[in-house]
Amino acid sequence: EDEGQPLSFKFEVGVRPAPDDCYDLPLMFRGESVGRFVVGTRGRGVRFTPAERRLLSDLSRQVAAAAHEIQLSTALQQSRERLVLAREEERRVIRRTLHDDIGPTIAGIALRAETVRQLADRPTERDGMTTALAGIGRDATAAASALRELSYELRPPALDDCGLLLALRDRA
Repeated sequence: EDEGQPLSFKFEVGVRPAPDDCYDLPLMFRGESVGRFVVGTRGRGVRFTPAERRLLSDLSRQVAAAAHEIQLSTALQQSRERLVLAREEERRVIRRTLHDDIGPTIAGIALRAETVRQLADRPTERDGMTTALAGIGRDATAAASALRELSYELRPPALDDCGLLLALRDRA
């Protein structure tokens, strides 16, 4: 089954009769075609009576409702599966960003801070301390920027400020 294609299913019982020995009704649910209801007669050349055709017509409405319910249920399940997959992919992206970008930057800040602490014990190392502090500042700014970008990707502020439509226009 291809995504976006209507659900297709077929129930068959018994031997398939010739097309001329069938009563074929469209399955309609609230004006929408959901399939066909094909019933074979009791034998070659035998026709259904008007009462039997009315009964089959009534039955086809019930089958159409059931077919529509199956289609909705299947579409809902597929939608839920897509949501779970999308959520998992978002989590993978967040994990990668935290692990590969922000984590190492913060670890670098800790190492440079330790370097500054050690240099502070030696007054002659003022230039090294200044360089290390500048590096800490750059790393902290980069980590803050990465966190800001990640949080923006999770929920752009425009959603809260403008609503979905304007946020989409802004993003496009």
